[in-house]
Amino acid sequence: MSPRCWEGPRIRGFHLFQTVGRIKRGSAPLRSGFSLHQHHNKMSQKSTLVVFGATGSQGGSVIRAVQESADLAAQYRVRGVCRDTNKPRAKLLAETGVEVVSASLNAVEDIRRALEGADAVFLVTDYPGNNCDGNLETRQGKNVADVAREIGVKHLIFSSLPSILQATSGAVLNGHEFDAKARIEDYIRQLDLPATFVHAGFYMELFAPGQLLKPATGESGTESWAISLPIPTDCAVLPLIDIIDYGKMVRAALIRREAFLGKSLYAAQAYYSPAQIASIVTAVKGTPCAVKELSDEEFLALRPRSGLSTRERQEEQLFMYHWMRDYGYYGGAPLDGNHEVIREPLQTFEGFVKTSTAFS
Repeated sequence: MSPRCWEGPRIRGFHLFQTVGRIKRGSAPLRSGFSLHQHHNKMSQKSTLVVFGATGSQGGSVIRAVQESADLAAQYRVRGVCRDTNKPRAKLLAETGVEVVSASLNAVEDIRRALEGADAVFLVTDYPGNNCDGNLETRQGKNVADVAREIGVKHLIFSSLPSILQATSGAVLNGHEFDAKARIEDYIRQLDLPATFVHAGFYMELFAPGQLLKPATGESGTESWAISLPIPTDCAVLPLIDIIDYGKMVRAALIRREAFLGKSLYAAQAYYSPAQIASIVTAVKGTPCAVKELSDEEFLALRPRSGLSTRERQEEQLFMYHWMRDYGYYGGAPLDGNHEVIREPLQTFEGFVKTSTAFS
């Protein structure tokens, strides 16, 4: 019988900095016409950092963190890769000095052009953006890894996730969003690429109003919020991270390349329970926040935000919560040392609620 809440490590080998080693080869894409031999003169002395998903949450946080570092800004010129260079976010990036290019991760020639002259690469793959097709996501990640190896990239930083299949010894078979990224990480290790793996926790932004924090009506008709998840309310298994700090973790890996090569960094500030999250929201904002443990049936009745088969996607998310509850997101690895990774305090959820415009 499954325990009510994860009570201790069940996975061997999961540490704050996890080292592994292992396989062999793969390939990947790009689109719009751009010259990689523009910006010479002053810029020609700099190394090139390529950031995939440049207009997304992770890629954007990485670019911001690099631009805020005087040392990295002096070392790297940034090339941001996105799907559409005409979108407002892409144009805003270009205004900050980023070379913005478009690429399809399904086209190897696109990727070759995007990575031309690259010294360092940040790679994030998009499971929901691929219609929740884990096999397609895996192929795309392998494409980038193959080209990175081919051109001799000196440091590949991959946004990975733990393998649910491995962590549960096959007990949970449909943790596809996690397992696809874990397969890409394994492939990169098998290629023996100089790489670092940053495993993102739950974004604090997911517990902002309109996300997992839903509007509700209190007993007296007053405004209130509610958090409803299929895990016990006192189960502290949600590893929260401010997306800004995610970028800082990648920045630390770039700055201290040798220290983090071959290692996995767990990008989270601390583990929280739904009850703790609700209590913090109530204390900081003064608005009551209720918390409820959903049954599996209640959770499956909710409509997911992405996926071709909404029922299948909801089942997948349900098993993700079961895995966290029963095994622990990082296998119970402590997170205290993460402050030492970025060499500054990580944002707490209380600090996030106080400062986030999502709560204003």
